[in-house]
Amino acid sequence: MQLQEMKKYGLDRAAHISKNDALFIGGMGLITALLLLPLLQNLGVSSLLSAHNLPFVPILFGFFVFMPVAFMSMAFFLLLLPFRDHSAAQLSRYAVIGAFNVALNASIFNLLILLTGISKGLWVTGFAVITFLIVVTQAFFWSVFWTFRNAPPRNRVDQYKHFLGVSSAVAFVNITIIHILVNVVGAPVGIPTPIWANIALLCTIVTAVLGNFIGYKYFVFRH
Repeated sequence: MQLQEMKKYGLDRAAHISKNDALFIGGMGLITALLLLPLLQNLGVSSLLSAHNLPFVPILFGFFVFMPVAFMSMAFFLLLLPFRDHSAAQLSRYAVIGAFNVALNASIFNLLILLTGISKGLWVTGFAVITFLIVVTQAFFWSVFWTFRNAPPRNRVDQYKHFLGVSSAVAFVNITIIHILVNVVGAPVGIPTPIWANIALLCTIVTAVLGNFIGYKYFVFRH
């Protein structure tokens, strides 16, 4: 009986993902895979594969297949968490956009490093600021029209100001972390500065995801 109840619970929650949502999530997975290519280039993945005589094209194809599946799995898993239905659905949708934003953030950040050849110093902090402004603006529209689509309508200008305020507070913490790790601590011996810059960026994912979701849900798109 308990197994049947669990199946029913899973099916009820899965109903929150419509066919259009599923197509959207799969598409975001593909775009995210594409956005991660500059990061993989900066990390020297292609050189690493060549050094071990591993086929680059089949692995790349597998990566593009894996990402949509991973996005769908993540969205469904978060729906099963024991939150209220609309909260679980919001968290599921936010995770999809959040993962996309992380990839977009990493893509722009690494693209700036690749184009300029700069991977340390105050310029890296500037790259983080530029990346933030681009990512947060497009993230607002995803939040309005998809993540928190059931939130009561409000003045969009005021809503964007609140959205920017929450995002700026979280970004200030994240940029401070990046600045300290890149320019104060510095890359440890044996670790190239581009890789260290990405490690610093990776360290901000938890604060970015949790801080932004809580701020958006309870201050920007609250019922």
